[in-house]
Order: sequence, then structure tokens, then C-alpha cells
Amino acid sequence: LESGEYEVDSIKSVDEAAGTVYYLSSEGDSRQEQVWAIQLDGSGKRQVTKAAGVHDPVFPDKGGSFIDTASSLMSPGSISYCTSQGECTAFWQSHPVEGHTMVPPQLLELKAADGATTLYGTLQLPPNTTAPASVPLIVNPYGGPGADMQKDAWHGRSYFFDQLLAEHGFAVLHVDNRGMGGRGRDFEQVAYRSFGPPQFADQMACIDQVLAKYPQIDAHRMGWWGWSWGGTFTLWAATHSDRFLAEASGAPVTDWRNYDSIYTERYMGLPLENTKTYDEDSVQNSAKNLKGHILILHGTGDDNVHFANTIQFIQKLLDNGIPYDYNVFPRKTHSVAGPVAQTALHARLLWHFETYVKNKPE
Repeated sequence: LESGEYEVDSIKSVDEAAGTVYYLSSEGDSRQEQVWAIQLDGSGKRQVTKAAGVHDPVFPDKGGSFIDTASSLMSPGSISYCTSQGECTAFWQSHPVEGHTMVPPQLLELKAADGATTLYGTLQLPPNTTAPASVPLIVNPYGGPGADMQKDAWHGRSYFFDQLLAEHGFAVLHVDNRGMGGRGRDFEQVAYRSFGPPQFADQMACIDQVLAKYPQIDAHRMGWWGWSWGGTFTLWAATHSDRFLAEASGAPVTDWRNYDSIYTERYMGLPLENTKTYDEDSVQNSAKNLKGHILILHGTGDDNVHFANTIQFIQKLLDNGIPYDYNVFPRKTHSVAGPVAQTALHARLLWHFETYVKNKPE
């Protein structure tokens, strides 16, 4: 029915009587997720929802009016009744963030390593810090294909951890590099048969732009952390750069042969046909080059990224005489869920970065 340099997230309803399809799309700005409508003959395309943010509508069987759940970066959520023309009345609204001590992140538009592609990000700065080189920086990307992290949506506990880091004097940078999802085929195609080099080049280019724009950030006190693909990305940064004083890698894939084939081979091809890239993109093979103070976190019951990934990487560190820190979460799966485990995890992260980045040893 349509095409363009954006993604249609999902079809939400088809009103056959009116000949109308309702769908979610990021047209115009990949950070938004709005309800759109179009006729079955391809005519009459229109944006239904207007409020900025990410929307999640529920339609009746035959389309028409719908219930819309929405949130934005600084609004935890609302539930509204909306007509097919987008006239919405909220009947539940979360408590507003305004008036609390939380500092809103700054929205960034940066350039990728190619110098042309616009990348979206956020920068969380601690309050009242303008002195040159007074603020340490924590880089926290995801990096992998199929994910779109830079959404104008409420980010829950990850947002609160950014706030905690800011309260302790850190700046926190998030950027969606090329190769990630939500921006169309060409944008994501960068990840084809390459899990590491182009993504890392984009992140480093963006870090340099942020350092140039925000002189209060100390280029000599930087750390990096991530989870899952982001955990792998963290180990890539630790083994391919000496610019980071400390890194924290959660639930990392340390050799892509270890991960499930339906995901990995979609992007990397078959291991026997693309052996060179599998070898080059395995952080186990670059472990000998690790720089900085590394912390690895993993749940022993992880049924997504198997615990063996971490054990194999640690063995490589041992073989090369490289020290490491390590936190294990017994019987916890990939997300290390639960208040006790999450409290321990984030306390460990904070201690790690305060010790080795903020108060770096001389």
C-alpha cells in the first residue's frame, strides 16, 4: 500500500466496511511511533494520533475507535479513548515527572562514521556541572540489529539508573548506531556480515562529537557498559580501544557460533561459509588485547545467551594473564529479574564506575 524511508511496525486493525487499514509507523521521525490510517486502495493516508511519543492502540474487531496506551521520554504513560479521526480523551494519566528532581536527557542528532548519516541519541548530564573536564562519561549503547532504543518512550528502570549515575556526577550517553533497527533496510544493512567494526566506528565518532560540544565532559575519564548484544559490544570496545578506563559487560555473546542460528545466521551467514568474519567478530579472539578494568555479569540460568559464553571469555583472560572482576547471579535468566538481584547488579555497576572511572587510580 505504501513505501518510504521508514518502517511500519505492525498492522493494528482492518475496517473492511470503511476500507481502512490502521497501523503503527515511524514515518517522519524514527523516535516516534504513531497510529496511521490508509485506504485499501492506497489512498487517503493520514496520521491518526498526534501526541508525541510511542503509541500502542487496541482496536475492536472491525476497526474505528480504539483505546490508546502512550508514553514519552518524560511521561510514564496515559490511556485514552480515541476516535478514528484521532480525537482522544485521556481517562488515566500517570503522575507527571515535572516537579521532581529528575533531570531530563538532552536529545542528540549526531553524524555516523560515514559523515553523512544522522544518528539519534540522548545525553544525561548531572545537574549544575559546567567546569571543563569535570564530568566522567559512561557510554551505554545496545548496538545490535533488530532493536531501536532511541524512542520517545518511557524507559523504566534503565532511565532511573541513568538518573542515579547523574546524581553521582556521571554523564550517560546512548546512541543508536547504523546496523540497528527502526530506520529501514539500508540503515540496518550495515550489520550484514559484520558484528562489531562499523557499529564501533559509529559510536566512537559520536563520542568525539559529544566531547567537542560538551567541554565539561572529561575525555580521560570514560567508561562503557551494556547488556546482551550491548554486553558483547562492551567487550568489543574493551578489546579494540584504550580510551575507556573501565567496562561492564552483562550477559555477552563472546563467540557468535554460540548463539542461536535463527538470529545469528540471518545477519552473519553460515559459519562454514563466513568463517573469517565469525573469527574476526568473536571477542574471545581479541580478549588478549583487553584494556581497562573489566566487570562481567551473568546469570547462570540464562537460556538466551548461555552462561558458557562468559566462562569461555574468562578462560581467555586467564590464559593471557589479564585480571577481571566478575559477578554471577545463581539461577537467574537473561534479564536477571527480581528486586534483590537488580539492586545488587546496579549497586555493583555504580561501585565499579565510581572506583575506576570517576575516582580513577593515578
